[in-house]
Amino acid sequence: MLKSSFEYAICLATYNGEKYLRDQIDSILCQLTSSDVLFVSDDGSKDSTKDILSSYGGKLRVVSTERAGGVVRNFERVLQAAYDSGASYFLLVDQDDVWVNGRMDLFRAALSRYDLALLDAEITNENLTKTGRSLFEVNRTGPGFIKNYIKNGYVGCCMAFRRDVLKVSLPFPPGVVWHDWYIGLIAELMFVPYHRKQTCLFYRRHGDNLSPTGDKSNNGSITKLILRLRMLFAILVAVIRK
Repeated sequence: MLKSSFEYAICLATYNGEKYLRDQIDSILCQLTSSDVLFVSDDGSKDSTKDILSSYGGKLRVVSTERAGGVVRNFERVLQAAYDSGASYFLLVDQDDVWVNGRMDLFRAALSRYDLALLDAEITNENLTKTGRSLFEVNRTGPGFIKNYIKNGYVGCCMAFRRDVLKVSLPFPPGVVWHDWYIGLIAELMFVPYHRKQTCLFYRRHGDNLSPTGDKSNNGSITKLILRLRMLFAILVAVIRK
């Protein structure tokens, strides 16, 4: 592993996120120590996202502002950069949520014992008004490879994991439908994950969300089967190359 001056890499993927981005970044930076760093990969935004990122100067590291090719590849790019930097622990971050104070402390405690930690989030509207529901409730989140293969409960913005998990996961094989689902299944199959029903994130839902999390799928039975077969293929590739 490369020598690094920090332990935790917070990995944020952005795309046309100007409306809520500052709220998210500010809620993150106030919880970081000198041993943490915020990595950002922008997927070629056309709005003021790049200007917002540059306004933070050295407080965050922008991996790239070139087109990556969608959410999954954008997250793969920022995770690869964070991994190459030598960090030991990794958090996934969406561009429009808000961290609750104490969130980093919860992840630090969980990852001192487990390979992957999944913490709950409070679902809000675009104004951060609580809906009274959590992601764990909506997704019926729970442990188990088969359970999460059939109905995914791994949401990226709720996840943090050790370097060993990412080592197996990178690079993403063909067939990865969603990066968080893929990493969660890797953890269920090969590592020790931890689920805690404590909300420490405001999960903002609005008309411009890129992730379908919490929404009922409109995919037909054949499409769902194809997506799961593609994901199974990706998992097998990751296991074999290990």
